[in-house]
Amino acid sequence: KFVEMGLTTDMQITEFMDKQRLLREQAARVYEKSGQDARVTAASAAQMEEWLALASFPVVLFAAECARGTKLPSQYITKLLKEWKKSGVTTVEEARRQREAIRPASAQQPVPTALQYEQRAYTPEQLGALTNTDLDKYMGEDKHGAS
Repeated sequence: KFVEMGLTTDMQITEFMDKQRLLREQAARVYEKSGQDARVTAASAAQMEEWLALASFPVVLFAAECARGTKLPSQYITKLLKEWKKSGVTTVEEARRQREAIRPASAQQPVPTALQYEQRAYTPEQLGALTNTDLDKYMGEDKHGAS
């Protein structure tokens, strides 16, 4: 495999492996910052390499912070980095300023996707069956309709 990649000396292979290790460590930090619970793989290292072609590692980490709580954090990071590169943003401070200019301070933070689900609704009978509790007694009614 190394020969197919043009790596023929021990030094070239060692440099390649060191670079892959660093990319994986950086990807793990990005996943942590963005709230992703993903395993770091070779694809993660390739994604990290793409992100680093767009921005410095501190800017990538800031993009990860911005992506926390979004539905697709990795795609959002890529989108932010491409926008910032197009705008000439090279530092975290510039990225923060641009983000604040686009998104007013009063804008809500994204709601974590784990909280975006339809809540269940139960009738008193269903809830009583679930809890083995006769809710009618607690609501002041007996089973025969008298209060």
